[in-house]
Amino acid sequence: MFDTLNADPDGTLADDDGPFSVPLERLEAQICELAGHLAAATCRFLVLLGDFDARRGWGTVTDSAGAEFEFHATAIVDGSRAIDPGTSVSFAVVPGHRGRYEARGLTVLSGSASHHEPA
Repeated sequence: MFDTLNADPDGTLADDDGPFSVPLERLEAQICELAGHLAAATCRFLVLLGDFDARRGWGTVTDSAGAEFEFHATAIVDGSRAIDPGTSVSFAVVPGHRGRYEARGLTVLSGSASHHEPA
């Protein structure tokens, strides 16, 4: 699948056919292929992490300046377990237990999309 080069005792890279026998274009193609795999894996990881957080009752809200703050479902004032993405909310920012600021006292603003209970 991928060409490998081994380090000689003097620190130079070589394989059985001599130093740097893998063409530069082939190495470039392999780097690009691996970068694509890393990008896809990172995206999948973030989707899984978001799903895990949502199932555990965690979410994020963004203030008017674009800063994101985590919140737990217990911080939603009306007792619902989740808020739909894009819903306008008001909230207070307080120091969290992990050294970061968190959102508390989330209240859905009138006229915005409604919140929901997870199925």
